[in-house]
Amino acid sequence: KLEEIPVPHGTTPKEFVDKLTEAKEKYLSQPARPYALFPSGKQGNCNSLTGSCLRYGGSDYSPGELRAPGWNQEVLDNE
Repeated sequence: KLEEIPVPHGTTPKEFVDKLTEAKEKYLSQPARPYALFPSGKQGNCNSLTGSCLRYGGSDYSPGELRAPGWNQEVLDNE
């Protein structure tokens, strides 16, 4: 089942997309992380990247950890 991610309150669709693009660029500019199905530490997976980018964009969406292992594992380095 596909789910629609709502644009965060107080943000225009363009601002949200711009923040997601910024998050992608931030991720691509940092060292690679080891992949893990159930990540911890400096590991990550596709769910980790998706969740991190959405949070960076201001979204509070969450599919739940049981549906997306690694969702809450942050993979964007703090500056």
